[in-house]
Amino acid sequence: MCSAAIAAGLALGSTAVVDAPLTEEAHAASLSDVIPEIPGVDPVIAQRIGTLIALLVILGIALPVVGTEGSSGAGGTGGASDGGYRGGRDAGFAPDGTMRRTISVGGRTRSYNMVLPPGYAEGNSYRIIFGFGGWQHSAERAHEYLRLEDAATDTIVVYGQGVDNAWAGAPYAKTSINHDIAYVRAVIADLAENFGGDRNRVAAIGLSNGGGMAAVLGCHASDTVKAIASAAGAYYDPTVSNCDFGRVATLLMHGTRDDVINYNGGTRHGGAYQPVTRVLDTFGQKNGCSTRTFEYGGLFGATSIEPIGCITPTRLVRVNGGGHTWFTRPDATRESVDFVMQQL
Repeated sequence: MCSAAIAAGLALGSTAVVDAPLTEEAHAASLSDVIPEIPGVDPVIAQRIGTLIALLVILGIALPVVGTEGSSGAGGTGGASDGGYRGGRDAGFAPDGTMRRTISVGGRTRSYNMVLPPGYAEGNSYRIIFGFGGWQHSAERAHEYLRLEDAATDTIVVYGQGVDNAWAGAPYAKTSINHDIAYVRAVIADLAENFGGDRNRVAAIGLSNGGGMAAVLGCHASDTVKAIASAAGAYYDPTVSNCDFGRVATLLMHGTRDDVINYNGGTRHGGAYQPVTRVLDTFGQKNGCSTRTFEYGGLFGATSIEPIGCITPTRLVRVNGGGHTWFTRPDATRESVDFVMQQL
């Protein structure tokens, strides 16, 4: 009778096995049901053995799944193990929400941190905004005060990592302008290939030496960016001399009491840096502006200075009484992101 019942059960269940394979939990349960029927084995002990085997089967399947899901091994190719991003995750997401990526630039390994926008979806196209920190500031440190993603929408935000925490053009930089431009191009290519970054909608924002790096892109690599914004920028001569002719929307913010990079120019680290007004003239010429300017007052004692007749927006915000800092009044994050987003 037992064998007849089993045969009938197999006959009835054959179709179900094809349509819906037996789950591991169900398979474990069937083992625990069969073991108590083994002749010569105490039913209580057999029941316990069956339960133990059931647990081992379930855990044997479940534990690897828990260990793999959401993992972030370098060089991943997408799928469940790396969150579904085509480029994978180099080191996963840090507590501050950034993901670190590594790239090769001219035979040198370099890195950058990025923040994907809320609701990021593979297959969509996204703006790219670079954030460059000041001298001796790592990508992580720059992220702490720039916080560009707080003001940007539908945008991949990149926090660049300079070699020895410095950017080209300054006397203390360990890289050439050409190398750091190549770095930016490599980052853009990586984002375009793996995360839907739009090569034609890129901007750069920076503080101090990082502001100088934003100016480097606007001056020497206008094909890489549509807009730049700089606060307390360090405009050493190489950063803004012999610029190309491409137009790039430009916002400069500088304090009149900046005792590190003086508003009126000077010398530091053995290198000359330019007055902010001369930098405004340089980008004004690139952007088709007149040499005449008009001024108007803004919030928190700031004064906006704009050349007349520009083909591409060009503006200097003079922060009266402001020092060498990422401004909170006016809000440098909001002002910078709003300005560049209008061009993207």
